[in-house]
Formats: sequence, structure tokens, C-alpha cells
Amino acid sequence: VASVDPRTVTGEVDNLVVKNVPVKLELTGTLPEGYEVVAESMVSTITLEGAARYIERTVRAVATVDLTGRTENVEESVNVVFYDKDDNEVNVVTRSQNTPNVTVRLSLSGFKRVSIQPKLTLADETYYTMTTEVSPETITIYGSSETLAAIDGITVVKALRMYIG
Repeated sequence: VASVDPRTVTGEVDNLVVKNVPVKLELTGTLPEGYEVVAESMVSTITLEGAARYIERTVRAVATVDLTGRTENVEESVNVVFYDKDDNEVNVVTRSQNTPNVTVRLSLSGFKRVSIQPKLTLADETYYTMTTEVSPETITIYGSSETLAAIDGITVVKALRMYIG
């Protein structure tokens, strides 16, 4: 080696620490009308390994998924944002230099509110005046958008026998 430039290098040395931090899922945006999240899955903690100055002050983590316009199930790796006790964002630098992330799985389903329509049939040919009441008047059904589009209501058929004495 003929020469070294610069002759000195200044660096910082920090302790290596490992810490488990709770992670919460935050859903933003709006699903299209007629869709909702019916199940979600994600780890509840994330293990950080890195410089003490970053890791020790981290108290919570948030993984955010934007739901805008989604109609299919979600399975994706999501970057995690870390916060200190005062809710200030912490720039976590891990030993591997990777941005920590978690896998988020969301089950989405189409839904539709439909009315329950009673259909009463009588065992004889005599005509009666009847009043029907249904409770609840509507129910929520789940399924694909094609299946839901074909359903306008639920008909409940009940055969009645009338005894007049």
C-alpha cells in the first residue's frame, strides 16, 4: 500500500441488542361498497436486533395496509414503522440493514343485505286475511359478487293448516 487517505476514520460503536416489539395492523382506505374484511392474520410481535440507540427506545410497531379498491384476499409483505413511547417515529436500523416487515393476510368477502320474504301457503282452498311479520327483516349474506348479484331476497316458505272450530 503506497498511501492511505484519509489517515483516520472516526466511527461509532454501539451495543447489539435484541428486543421483541408488539406490532399492530392498521387498515386504511375504503373497500368498495359490498365488501368487508372477514378475517385477518399477522404476527403480534416482531423481533428486532440492532444498535441499542435505536432498538431500546422502540416500544411499538405498526404495519399499514391500504384497502382502497381491493376486492380479493390480501397476502403481502408489509414494511413496519416503529415508534417510541412519545409516538415519535424511530428509524430502526437492524444488524442486517433490512427494513423489518411482516406478512399480512386478510380475507375479504362480498356481502349484501337482503330482505326475508315470507311465503305462506294454506292446506285448503279457503281464503283468509293474514298479516305476516318477519324478524329480523333483513340478513347479511356473504359470497362472490356474481353469486350475490343473483340474489334479491330470501324466501321462507311455510305451509299452514287452519283449524276453525
